[in-house]
Amino acid sequence: MKSLKVADLMTDEVVSVAPGTACKDVAELLAEHDISGVPVLDDEDRVAGVVSQTDVPARAAPHPAAPRGDAAPTPPTTAGEIMSCPAVTVRAEATAADAARLMTRRGVGRLPVVDEEDRLVGIVTRRDLLRMFLRPDSEIRRRVQDVLVDFADVPAGDVDIHVVDGIVTLAGTVPHRSRLPAVLGLVERLDGVVAVASRITTRTDDTAATAPVGHVRRAMPLRTVGDVMTHAVISVDRRAACEDIAETLRMWHVSSVPVLSEEGRVAGVVCESDLLLRTRDAAGTPRNAVAGRLMTRPAVTVQKDTTIAGAARLMARGRLEHLPVVDGDGRPVGSVSRGDLLKAYLRPDADIAAELRGLITYQLLPHGSADVHVDVADGIARLHGTLPDPALADLLVRGARTVPGVVDVEADFDRRTTRRREEPAAEAAQTGPVP
Repeated sequence: MKSLKVADLMTDEVVSVAPGTACKDVAELLAEHDISGVPVLDDEDRVAGVVSQTDVPARAAPHPAAPRGDAAPTPPTTAGEIMSCPAVTVRAEATAADAARLMTRRGVGRLPVVDEEDRLVGIVTRRDLLRMFLRPDSEIRRRVQDVLVDFADVPAGDVDIHVVDGIVTLAGTVPHRSRLPAVLGLVERLDGVVAVASRITTRTDDTAATAPVGHVRRAMPLRTVGDVMTHAVISVDRRAACEDIAETLRMWHVSSVPVLSEEGRVAGVVCESDLLLRTRDAAGTPRNAVAGRLMTRPAVTVQKDTTIAGAARLMARGRLEHLPVVDGDGRPVGSVSRGDLLKAYLRPDADIAAELRGLITYQLLPHGSADVHVDVADGIARLHGTLPDPALADLLVRGARTVPGVVDVEADFDRRTTRRREEPAAEAAQTGPVP
């Protein structure tokens, strides 16, 4: 379960401009290549800044209230004048999770990828990072097989593995019942897995000797739309005019908005391209169009309990940036964007540490069989303590990498003794022994 790197997801053929490139040419490049931003490079191919779609219209035109005549300020004309700088960049060897955290924290939709000398080697976008959740079914099947062989000692072929659109179905027999929760927990956490249906039976029920008495809690991953969605409901009705739709998109800084029926259900979606392409006839004359005529239907929607992987698949298939979130009656309760989905990798260290301890205690290790401590700093998990079996170290490291928000894992186990270590009385909230 090796962590994906930025180099695995980035685009290495990058459209770029120079500081002297005219704003008009920048706008044409964005439209021609259907991209939302370009890096600005100096004479040595170093990233000087970034120009986005919003920079071009926002900064390249004079303010409507500006005075006319000789006193009117000259609007910027080149990329160097409108670019955002300094650019937020990332290295190719950084983990994809680390890039997601950086992108979310800095509020940017793309990161130029640079080498050791800060020269451009690629670019990674939110759409690229969402490929973390879009593993091919064949790859998911292979990784599920690895979990069964490595963690449950299940020979290949004893369990049938079927994967369709990220939904994993398992059927067969495993040796020990005590290992089943750990195996299913790891399969659920694999990148790209939408859901798991288990029809697995066990040969030996050894749970009475290994299960912790009185504990039934499981460490659950942050994987659903409800965990990361935006709860504000933004919508228009069928009679909304083009000007009102455009104002709603501008006011809320979104690229699409759901259209509601008279019953308050999501009937369709209107996006920026609908306003540009459908509001004029062949001669270029404006049409008197309203939301009900412009919208795309049926709308692609999700519910709060939709997994992040499932939402990411829907976005990728439809090349969508936002999805309305609806309740059981089809009424909107919020929305989720590509940026929202990446919030799964932006979690407080204390939350990550708590989930790791739960995963180790209740799924990966028999209760009381090891003394493992968890520290998390900036998403990097450090596992240390004593283990009765050296083979358990690989199990814990692999399991830790499946927890959303974990950027990397470091392990330092003492395998020579099982004596419990004394810990300092005062520890940070995100540091402490597994109970």
